Amino acid sequence: MQFFTSFGFSGLMGMFASLLLFLYCGMKIQATAYTEQFAEMGHVFEYYLGKWIGTFYRWFMVAMLYIGTTMMLSGVGAVFEEYFKLPGMLGRGLVLAAVSLTVLLGLSKILDVLGFIGPLIVGYMVLLGALSLIMSDGSIAEGMDLAPALDIYRGAGSAAMAAAKYALVNSTVLITLWVSCGSRMSDVREAKAAAGMQVAMFGMACILLVLAQFKNIGYIYGSEIPNLFLAKRFAPALAIGLAIVMTTGIYSGATMGFWYVTRAFSHEGTAAYRIITAVMAAVSFFASGAMPFSRIMNLMYTSMFLLGAVMVASIIRKSVMNRKKA
Repeated sequence: MQFFTSFGFSGLMGMFASLLLFLYCGMKIQATAYTEQFAEMGHVFEYYLGKWIGTFYRWFMVAMLYIGTTMMLSGVGAVFEEYFKLPGMLGRGLVLAAVSLTVLLGLSKILDVLGFIGPLIVGYMVLLGALSLIMSDGSIAEGMDLAPALDIYRGAGSAAMAAAKYALVNSTVLITLWVSCGSRMSDVREAKAAAGMQVAMFGMACILLVLAQFKNIGYIYGSEIPNLFLAKRFAPALAIGLAIVMTTGIYSGATMGFWYVTRAFSHEGTAAYRIITAVMAAVSFFASGAMPFSRIMNLMYTSMFLLGAVMVASIIRKSVMNRKKA
């Protein structure tokens, strides 16, 4: 809501612009990952940014993904406390244990797990958005007009900046997943088609949820988690499911980030890999409980926004250069 719904019609347009950027970056990176078959995940940064800047980005990405993993664990603690009425420490410990065990299985198993969880999460959000739209008697047009005048926390000072921040940050975070998926495809067309399908599924969920939020803006604008409000109002049976979906979403995102960070310092299957996984898990557990979720999120979003702006510009530049050579 803070990135799109809060800005009304301009926010809706910003969401479509963000989805188009996701589509462009996903197709380009997955196709490149197939053709180049990067020996190391971080080599994608050297491909687009050059050796020195790419190396800097590679290690900066390691730091940001570790912060992101810690942020996600902090978030799951809040989910357990608020929705399951259980200690946040228990939630962080359980999810971190699941993340660590999955990371120890290696990239192939990680992608198998994420390939199963991802569609389930998107499908759930599509169902929630569709039910909220159908069962609500509000007006989308009136909600679009009302939203900009309400006292809602916004992700940026304007719809354009909010859309740019959302798209650039998340495109950068998704690079590791796009490279992993693209390298496993059978040809370039399949790599691009897979990226298109991923964005289409995600986009459908976003569109339905934002439209449902417009129809119910008078009720949800003060809610910390508006989608949970929608679930409680229109599909109470889905409310507990949303908490579970949020937890599995955090698990899936943290797993990919945690693997990338651990893999940066060691090779899968080695004793060093197992030791580093255990040490980083312990540090993340205590750090996630020591720093408030909002502070971690602000730190990550500011840094990743700047990182993403340069990275996306480099992807576009590289694509133009390659087209001229062809």
